[in-house]
Amino acid sequence: VFIAGGTALDLRRFTAADFRPGDGRNLLHDSFGHLTTSRRIALPACTTLRTHPAAKGSGCYDLSMKRGLAAGLLAALLVAVIYGIAVTRRDAEYRRLIERGDAALARDDSSGAIEAFTLAQDLKADSMAAYLKRGEAYRRRNELEAAQRDLKRATELDPVAPLPHELLGDVYYGIALADPDFGSARFLPAVAQYSESARLDDASSRVQYKLGLALY
Repeated sequence: VFIAGGTALDLRRFTAADFRPGDGRNLLHDSFGHLTTSRRIALPACTTLRTHPAAKGSGCYDLSMKRGLAAGLLAALLVAVIYGIAVTRRDAEYRRLIERGDAALARDDSSGAIEAFTLAQDLKADSMAAYLKRGEAYRRRNELEAAQRDLKRATELDPVAPLPHELLGDVYYGIALADPDFGSARFLPAVAQYSESARLDDASSRVQYKLGLALY
């Protein structure tokens, strides 16, 4: 049916057949029915949603994030466990070397003691005890400069421990006795160390006696 432009359209003049083919088919519906909005657009699968920009906030995306976070936490825990095991083994070996050095000193084996304490220092460079004990081993060998170096380091690592100051005072006292031409001032370093040791432990009669000797 052709209608000229501007012609008034009165639907009452047309039958249903004028608008629809007589065989009951709807041509418009058949031609464009595939565009109906009732059909669903398929979304990507969960494996695609993990990286799909439109998938943020979806259950699959949240699950992927949780799995990644769990994997990261598990890796961090594994590293912490391995580190803890390594530290435990190192501390056990350190204690074994300190005991070995103490046993060597007890039998007057200063060389063996120095070797053991040096290995202990290699394991724990910030250990006051290793420097203290090796310094005492050097002092017994009359290697006063080496003893002075180690004992001074021990006082730096633990300034509030009285024993490193006392033993360092012993070293300074020995150095002063070996240089009688230096005058009475040569005992002042020993006095300073004994005084500091006595200040930190005023109940030590042994240190008080040494301090008296250095002052005399």
